[in-house]
Amino acid sequence: MDYIITNHAREQMQLRKITESDVIYILRSHTVTYPANNGGTTLQGVLLSGEIVRIWVANSLPLVGPVIIKSLVGEG
Repeated sequence: MDYIITNHAREQMQLRKITESDVIYILRSHTVTYPANNGGTTLQGVLLSGEIVRIWVANSLPLVGPVIIKSLVGEG
């Protein structure tokens, strides 16, 4: 899956210690999707460490083309 990580999302990754490998894992194995505020889609999944990660993308479902990652947050 092709993806583009915005500067804001990269800043959030650094702040929250979420790696690009973690992002790829959630893109491939998310278990929950729902419409995001201001358009796009929220993808939610759980890392092997048990941390819940939500990724906000600019794309609507189904995800086609490069997925544009706008922001993300981790809990746990």
